Amino acid sequence: MVLGGYTGKVLRVDLTTGQCRVCPIPTEDMLTYIGGRGLAAKFLYDEVRPGTEPFSPENRLCIFTGPLTGTRIPFTAKYAVATKSPLTGGFTRSISGGYFPVELKLAGYDGLIISGRAEHPVYLWLRNEEVEIRDARSLWGLTVTETEKRIREELGSSAVRVATIGPAGEKLVRFASVMNDSFEAAARGGPGAVMGSKNLKAIAVLGRKPVPVADPGLLEETMSRAYGAIVSHPGYVSRLRAGVMETVPLVYRYNMASVRHYSAKPFSRLEAFEPRSLVERFVTEENSCFGCPHKCLKQTAVREGLWAGCATQGPKYETICMFGPNCDNDDMASIIKANEICTDYGLDTASAGNVVAFAMEFAERGLLTPEDFRGVPVGFGSGESLVHLLYSIVTRQGLGDLLAEGVLRASSALGRDARQLAMHVKGQEMGSFDPRGYPAMGLAYATSNRGACHMGPPFRLDQWWVHKKPDDAGRWATVGKARVVVDVQNLYVLLDSMLFCSFSRYGFDPDLYMTCLKAVTGWDLSWEHANELANAIYSLERSFNVREGFSAAHDTLPERFLQGDRGIPLEPMLREYYQLRGWDEKGAPKNVPSQ
Repeated sequence: MVLGGYTGKVLRVDLTTGQCRVCPIPTEDMLTYIGGRGLAAKFLYDEVRPGTEPFSPENRLCIFTGPLTGTRIPFTAKYAVATKSPLTGGFTRSISGGYFPVELKLAGYDGLIISGRAEHPVYLWLRNEEVEIRDARSLWGLTVTETEKRIREELGSSAVRVATIGPAGEKLVRFASVMNDSFEAAARGGPGAVMGSKNLKAIAVLGRKPVPVADPGLLEETMSRAYGAIVSHPGYVSRLRAGVMETVPLVYRYNMASVRHYSAKPFSRLEAFEPRSLVERFVTEENSCFGCPHKCLKQTAVREGLWAGCATQGPKYETICMFGPNCDNDDMASIIKANEICTDYGLDTASAGNVVAFAMEFAERGLLTPEDFRGVPVGFGSGESLVHLLYSIVTRQGLGDLLAEGVLRASSALGRDARQLAMHVKGQEMGSFDPRGYPAMGLAYATSNRGACHMGPPFRLDQWWVHKKPDDAGRWATVGKARVVVDVQNLYVLLDSMLFCSFSRYGFDPDLYMTCLKAVTGWDLSWEHANELANAIYSLERSFNVREGFSAAHDTLPERFLQGDRGIPLEPMLREYYQLRGWDEKGAPKNVPSQ
């Protein structure tokens, strides 16, 4: 029985007709799909017909909070957005945090489903149960921070929380993000481009409805236990000091992250990313999401040099890796500038770093000339090249217009040599982890429903990582790794559906997760049953992709990772993986949900 947490309502907005209506969410769906990612996947599967063009009015943006969002439980100020990806043509979902998701929940909604296309740019204004579609033509073309400022001025309240797209989403860059609270991003797979295709510039929310709690006494006990677990965790102090910057040197010391566009070379200049030095040189302020004791959101600024005056939040781990060693770049100031461009214009930094490195390697091989880059020298190790290429992408100028299509489409247009250099899975650019440093990561990339996915690297549940011995045989093993991959993928489905931040691993364990859920909702869900639900949700996402023509043939990696002495033997791992999932030999779930 569900007694608290959920509002039980989803707001449907049809931008073509202007109709807005509130609909109930069946209790059965809550108990099957939990919330967040699960409910978003359920509604997307049910409402988007096979073959729907991602930029058509018939595509949906499904934005859902979780059952704990809006409470004081740390790590739960999150929302999930699911849509048919303009980058892959399949299922995609992204998660973002901050304050916007809490405001959406306090306005009285578990979710928001947006369909149609407005005749001209608009934004949504939600104030509790009041819903208004407002003219946004004066906002079109503005950056993310400019848009938030203008909307708050127009609505006369600094308390309004805003999710918006920048110019990259307006120009349908296929890896454009939805930004909220200025710097937080729901990025992967191009949800910002889908939002732009609907002429929807922003969603502004102000809510004041408290979230019902099933057992206030248990919640207080659980909160005390949760904060104790967090502050006593060994990773708490380092996370406070450096945020996610602390992870960069660790992963590179294990040769598990991309260098020079996945060249398999070690990165020899790690001192440039020493966390303490980065904090001293660039960090100006520390922030956190709503109700979170981890101040992992670091405001940074460049004080001198070519990029003096630029300021942003972050960069975080993935951004540093993809704009740093992945581009053979050790200039942190240029990485901060690149991050500023991506947050202001609304761009996924993981895909952007991959696309830029792709162009750099293409140029290095003599396949592009300086004229292709309008006279700006382009090559690895150049912060100036990095910034130039990003500006060309977000404005779709010159070569940037092609790169804005993502590496799959860009490489197809450039020819065979380029296709061999495109580092993607299912059309989505790979993140920072190089699978040759840990073969199980290759299986995780290959089987991700949204294409190459850096979230949930399997080493987090792998025994060799506990002791972090680089030459441990378990690191290189392939037999039995399918179980580790399935387990970590299911874990992230649970976190993304309850909407716990992945950093909740710093202190939380299965019992604490389930106790938090019980205290707020009254739902006494066991960890075993939760994993069964997670497996079903993952299979639902897979069924969406199967419907769109994806099969086992797409569960692969770029040739670069399959050949040579360190080539990854995917086939035996895939067979074991499909069996564990309960899928057939073609990688299709056996029990396909009805639409």
